[in-house]
Amino acid sequence: MNVNDYYTTESKWLKGDDLPAGREVKVFIESVEEILFGQNDPPKLALKFKNKEKGVVLNKTNAVRIMSVYGANSTGWIGHEIFLFSEPTDYNGQSVKAIRVRVPLPVSLDGDDPVDF
Repeated sequence: MNVNDYYTTESKWLKGDDLPAGREVKVFIESVEEILFGQNDPPKLALKFKNKEKGVVLNKTNAVRIMSVYGANSTGWIGHEIFLFSEPTDYNGQSVKAIRVRVPLPVSLDGDDPVDF
């Protein structure tokens, strides 16, 4: 028996290494769910995407980025696009690839932007 058949590292959640280096991936949010990893861990929000097998578990930074554009009610995020990319970050003293989210900003369609600068 092959031990790897019993202890797979395959996950339904994306890791930074799953994303193409130096590129963003455009995805559309299909659902938002609350997940638990362990008994003592607080719940986290996770996103599933249209036409993608894997979703992403949101850290606070990524959740706040999405909320700042699409609002605090996560059901309002469904159907909207976001971009996923990875970048190096420090975690427990080691450099790892972290998933980051970029949210497109709304664009004025009439070209008449009232913001003075």
